[in-house]
Amino acid sequence: MDATAAVLEPLEHAAHSRDEGDLPDLTAPDFAHLLGLVRGAKLHQHLVTQRLSVVTASGTRLPFPALQRLEKAGLVEVDRAHPLHAGQPVALTAFGRRTLTGRSPTPTAPSPAGAPFPAANRR
Repeated sequence: MDATAAVLEPLEHAAHSRDEGDLPDLTAPDFAHLLGLVRGAKLHQHLVTQRLSVVTASGTRLPFPALQRLEKAGLVEVDRAHPLHAGQPVALTAFGRRTLTGRSPTPTAPSPAGAPFPAANRR
């Protein structure tokens, strides 16, 4: 029984720190990829070329390495119960949703000042 507790203790601590701990330090592109997955996505494998692609609900394609980084960080999960050629649903985890709402991404470069909107034409 003590061996089981010794094995489970680090896992419980990691899950607890993930729930209450600091948010991950994501780059701006990874934050944008995470934001693109809010409404869901599917991971597909092309039958002929065997290439993997992630298509979001809005039709945007994400690079597969970005999905791997987000999945490794525990921000998204892929439902592997479905076959790849049919599409495996990709969804945000609770930690991923908290990451999106908990902070904004750190900018990689200063954004240029936007041009002022033209005055509306009134008739």
